[in-house]
Amino acid sequence: MKKLILYIAESLDGFIAGPNHEMDWLFGDQDYGFNDFLTQIDTVLIGRKTYDFMKTAGEADGIKGQINYVFTSTPQKFQSTEKLIFTSENPAELWKKIRTTEGKDAWLAGGGEIAKPFIEQNLIGEYFLFVHPIILGKGLPLFKEISDRVDLKTIDVKSYSSGLVQIHLERK
Repeated sequence: MKKLILYIAESLDGFIAGPNHEMDWLFGDQDYGFNDFLTQIDTVLIGRKTYDFMKTAGEADGIKGQINYVFTSTPQKFQSTEKLIFTSENPAELWKKIRTTEGKDAWLAGGGEIAKPFIEQNLIGEYFLFVHPIILGKGLPLFKEISDRVDLKTIDVKSYSSGLVQIHLERK
């Protein structure tokens, strides 16, 4: 059965973007294991705002080689393809269908709004948090108003020369 992995960057104070959606503070100097991670997945789940950001970064077709599900309240405004599917389906219900399919694991790429139902329903198997050494003070939080406590176990912590710290966790 597929595992859902939240793999995401955040500031030290827990924001995934600044107050005006700016992400210029994210490090791009190293790979940080990202290409290795991509070999472990075949499915990407993202919110429409994250998809919009990906388009500006030249990824209008989603993550290449993966099946990309984009959650939006208006899927009819977009043209779905075999590898890029726009959906308004309940995220948790869609994941329950996807996780029983053959193949590799799935990446919950963000953002915070789309992560919330997966966190609250305890559907995320692993968390990879890439904590950047910056305090934004305000912005878009990764974990916003989660209804209940989520107990996690630390698997590994890596620090990089840039100051970035990768924290790998799993559900208890």
